[in-house]
Amino acid sequence: MLYWNLLSQGTTSTYTHQLKKLAQTTRENRPRSENVRPLHDNDRPHVAKEMQQMLVNLSWETVSHPLYSPDLALSNYHLFQPLKQFLASKSFAKYEDPKLALFDFFDSQLP
Repeated sequence: MLYWNLLSQGTTSTYTHQLKKLAQTTRENRPRSENVRPLHDNDRPHVAKEMQQMLVNLSWETVSHPLYSPDLALSNYHLFQPLKQFLASKSFAKYEDPKLALFDFFDSQLP
């Protein structure tokens, strides 16, 4: 996992801000990665222009989602099923507990 971010309670972040942070992390940790190709879903037209410009500025080409089909959720399954299984047996008493669990999960994954 190259980059993930858990926002503090009561805060928000824009998608463009997250992309900037991802770009910075990529430059720092994988300086030879020239062809970043995020899987990008951008349905909201009022955000599309801003996002398209951000992706152009970063020189990133996006990978399109396949047409909708209930049996084509492979990326979601691959990305989130292990996390779902990891969290299934956990219960959280304090606000910080989920954050610590996420650190444990991502630290346990192969690079």
